[in-house]
Amino acid sequence: MEVQDLPAIAEIAHAAGALVGCDNTWATALLLKAHALGVDIVTEALTKYAGGHSDLLMGAMTFSDEGVANEVRAYMGRMGIGVSPMMQHSLCVVWRRWHCGSITFLRERNG
Repeated sequence: MEVQDLPAIAEIAHAAGALVGCDNTWATALLLKAHALGVDIVTEALTKYAGGHSDLLMGAMTFSDEGVANEVRAYMGRMGIGVSPMMQHSLCVVWRRWHCGSITFLRERNG
């Protein structure tokens, strides 16, 4: 695995009028703020960390530009790409668990 120089890549791509995309699954949004480094589109697999490798089969995309986000959202809608209610529920359950676990951890750590 190689770590890329995202600011340099973004500078070159933007100078040529291109968008920059990044798969942030391994680093996660907790460790790498790709948008702050010039990335326009960030994807992450929610299957790995959020779902515990078995509960979910979904991903997330975030955008630095709302116009690009709207274009991608419209395209996905035309293609019939969406998330089932059961997958949405599973993700909410996992996030609720994370939130409760984080609060417990902070209370224990801070006394």
